[in-house]
Amino acid sequence: MRTLALLCVALLACAGEEASLEGIQTRLFVDRTEAQVGDAIGVTIEIETPVGFRLEKPAPPPPDERFLTESLEPLEPLEVPGGTQHRLLWTVRARSVGEHRLPHVDVPLVFPDGRTQPLPVGGVPLPVRSVSDELPERDAYFDIRPPPDPSSGPVWILIAAGVGGLGALLALSFVVARRRGAVEPPPSQEVLAREAIEAIEAALAEPEPRALASGVGQALYAFAAGCFEIDTASAVPEDLETHVDARLVELLRDLDRARFGPTLRRESVLETARTARAYLHSTVPGAERGPAAGADD
Repeated sequence: MRTLALLCVALLACAGEEASLEGIQTRLFVDRTEAQVGDAIGVTIEIETPVGFRLEKPAPPPPDERFLTESLEPLEPLEVPGGTQHRLLWTVRARSVGEHRLPHVDVPLVFPDGRTQPLPVGGVPLPVRSVSDELPERDAYFDIRPPPDPSSGPVWILIAAGVGGLGALLALSFVVARRRGAVEPPPSQEVLAREAIEAIEAALAEPEPRALASGVGQALYAFAAGCFEIDTASAVPEDLETHVDARLVELLRDLDRARFGPTLRRESVLETARTARAYLHSTVPGAERGPAAGADD
């Protein structure tokens, strides 16, 4: 069910794009298509500029009856082909029901000659549907894991039917392959641990801390899926508590805190990556290091 919800939100997630200045490209990503009153909503702002431009930290928009800004934090800029990508993580809370639009944020854009010009971003539609408290509060997401859509209706029925049919086809394919002797035994824990260690060591070359945390987390989720025969494609650490040991769950929580936190140091993610690698070795002592063992740059 969680996988279905994630697919729906990923396909329907709001995205706005503006280009108010020559060579400046602005994108806005919202982590859901509608909200309930009280929801924390994650908004990622990306602004690409030529080399030499920079952003100053914007002032949050004043609260009104529709939305309240909880935080508006810039990240370290990234170099991209032809310029620089500046990013801000904006968390707002819905305050009333209605066909609303997000407020605008005036982002101070500093030109290479020192001039400053406000760059307005925001204003995308975001309906707020209800004040129901029957469902748990959802977190704000700025990365690849948007929150599940709490709504239910005919769309869910169609999706469930489609997935059920796909599951039946997969089961039939498995039976046919088994009869033909084509089913291979699952990999051993040593093989899974070795693959996870190699994936972690490959991720250590990633200079951007959030991407580094994502790479290490994906390696650990893949290890958990293979060892404990569970579906981790859209899991969060809390989903694994009854299936895997507490140390692995805590490592995944540390990585999620790193990915979704307002500030992040690469050194702290590297330390978690080293701890994860040591955990894999201690869990399966026969796991061998790959050729990149010890590379912590």
